[in-house]
Amino acid sequence: MRILHVMPWLAPRYGGPAVSTPKIVAALSSLGHDVEIVATDADGRGVVDAPTGRRVDWAGAAVTFHPRSWPRRYLVSWPLLRDLWQRSSQFDVVHIHCLYRFHTIAAVLAARHARVPYVIQPNGSLDPWHRRRRRRAKSVYHALIEDSNLRGSAAVICNTEHEARSVRVLGYMGPTWVIPAGLDAGDLRRPASADTFLTQAGVEPGTRVVTFLGRISEKKGLPILVEAFRDTASQFPSARLLVAGPDDEGIGRGLGGRIEEWGLSRRVAFLGSVGGDEKRALLQRSDVFVLPSADESFGMAVVEAMAVGCPVVISPDVAIQDVVSSEGAGIVAERDGASIARAVNTILGDPELARRMAAAGRRIVDDRYSWHHVGPEMERMYTSVQAAAARRTGKAANSAPAAQWSSRDPAFVCPSCRGLLRIEPDVYECDVCKKPFSVIGGIPTLVGDFEAAAHDEIDHLHESGESTPDATAHKAAQAQHFDRDVAEQFEIERPHGTPRLYRFLLGEKFRRATEPLGPHLYGATALTVCGGSGMDAEYLSRAGATVVSSDLSLGAATRAKIRSERYGLGIKSIVADLEHLPYADHSVDLVAVHDGLHHLDDPYAGVSEMARVARRWVIITEPARASVTRLAIRLGLALEREDAGNRVVRMEPSEVAAYLEARGFVVLRAERYAMYYSHRPGTIFRLLSRPVVYSLVRAGWRAANAVLGRFGNKMVIVAERAQWAGADSEAPRAR
Repeated sequence: MRILHVMPWLAPRYGGPAVSTPKIVAALSSLGHDVEIVATDADGRGVVDAPTGRRVDWAGAAVTFHPRSWPRRYLVSWPLLRDLWQRSSQFDVVHIHCLYRFHTIAAVLAARHARVPYVIQPNGSLDPWHRRRRRRAKSVYHALIEDSNLRGSAAVICNTEHEARSVRVLGYMGPTWVIPAGLDAGDLRRPASADTFLTQAGVEPGTRVVTFLGRISEKKGLPILVEAFRDTASQFPSARLLVAGPDDEGIGRGLGGRIEEWGLSRRVAFLGSVGGDEKRALLQRSDVFVLPSADESFGMAVVEAMAVGCPVVISPDVAIQDVVSSEGAGIVAERDGASIARAVNTILGDPELARRMAAAGRRIVDDRYSWHHVGPEMERMYTSVQAAAARRTGKAANSAPAAQWSSRDPAFVCPSCRGLLRIEPDVYECDVCKKPFSVIGGIPTLVGDFEAAAHDEIDHLHESGESTPDATAHKAAQAQHFDRDVAEQFEIERPHGTPRLYRFLLGEKFRRATEPLGPHLYGATALTVCGGSGMDAEYLSRAGATVVSSDLSLGAATRAKIRSERYGLGIKSIVADLEHLPYADHSVDLVAVHDGLHHLDDPYAGVSEMARVARRWVIITEPARASVTRLAIRLGLALEREDAGNRVVRMEPSEVAAYLEARGFVVLRAERYAMYYSHRPGTIFRLLSRPVVYSLVRAGWRAANAVLGRFGNKMVIVAERAQWAGADSEAPRAR
């Protein structure tokens, strides 16, 4: 796979992604991928010591630097834009780091022009602390530019769950992968030969070293650490505070008077930027590493300290604080001088505690942050994004004429007693109750009373408008109605060949329903219930899922099978009753319904079955109870009872969400929106789909939903089983 990383800068002085990204590239290259970086030549007020306009080796990665143009503060680089515009089509994925700079616009424009999926890694840009800085200007810029960039991305990459929450708080419920930054612990643990450096820093054999490593910026909290060290210095006469990192904001210089006033001039040393052997020597010699930061989306320097077995003291605003605390690798202290001093003094005064923390830190790094773990997860993310993009564009269609059942598929169970079904050539038989289930035209008919669908009395009841006498007759009427040979080709092909606006509205429903899952659909097993002729199954298949489409009607299931064969989708079809699904508990990754629950006398019986079968996710897209719908019914624009004879049951999103939460799910999305379209689009839709008119209608619909959507007539619920939603905070997963 060819992967392009786009960075605002790579000079080591910037720390964080400027240091970690070349290592990411090297790790991915070792896995056999062709990876390179494009960046500006920014290095503070100067430029990096590297040629521009051609590929060079930079920290083990292939990098092309480009000179900055005016205005340099915004890191504008027209050569960078030109390079991206010309070469983005050569890559499978574009990976954009950081926001609010020119390189983001350039990379997004180039990727869209080349029709290449792009992912965005904010690297803390969306965290509250950063959002508060230059708040008004950023808010305007975000609304005009970055909002569209983020919503158009194939995924957002976060280093921690803490950062992912910051993304979701801003309303981005799309695919969010949580993948920690990685490092080469072996390199940091190599014996260092920098004795002269340490001696010059005032480190003697008995010195207790307290270390700060990173850019000396406002948020890092160095003044708090210096205040804390005043107490530590009084209790530990051999303690020395070493501060390493560039002082671009002059904060270190500003502390000089206070340090001298407190009598710490010979106990505090500013080392400037360090790297290589000097950095290894500093970390290996440190007794405590301290970072009282106001905001860290990850905390790479903290992880580096843990890698060499140095206990850490960090503030609650460092994103990996939960890992440090739960694993015992250090102390999480409040962000004030007294709290930081107590934590540092505790570690320095308890050698056994320090040894346990050192061992825990090394273990954490080996288990979570080594390239052995992070590299393959990053690779999996790229593969998923690429595959999902290919499925959406139809480039990865399955050429097989029909999907075949295999042992890898979730096993069927009897819908009556839930005994395992034994497979024979043309029949399934329950191992427990011995009930047989026919296979008709290659479609398993896994329902209890399928023959009732052909009973003449159903037509009589349907035509007379009488209510069905019982649930069996109601289901029979449903099956009979949808088995009719009316506009069969339209049902098989819908939405293919329909007006553009119609396709947009259906696609928008699917986007809202699957956005929180994103690329994690790739490779997941999915079951659509009340799946009709397979349109929803097609959407899921093109997103990368392995799909079974189920419906109570054999006719609908047959059309779904034909759709799969016609478009090479690999969808499998079954006849099944939503209230008695032929699957074991927690056996399918995703169970989804679109406009199917409202056919049931008791929709919650269907929701209960979906929750039982779903291993991870449930998606419900249904009509919502709304005042506007009641008005539409009075005006004849909406139905109280459908042609099949059933009453349309409209649901309340909050009630459905509460029902799923009571069954062990965490609700990722529960919202209303406004949407109306006839089942079969007519002249009006064709007129509204003309180029200029379509753009205006689509923009107007989005604007109306932004204002009035909360009163809308449709609802979408996306829920994830709690054991997944509450999984390890550093595990890569989608939101």
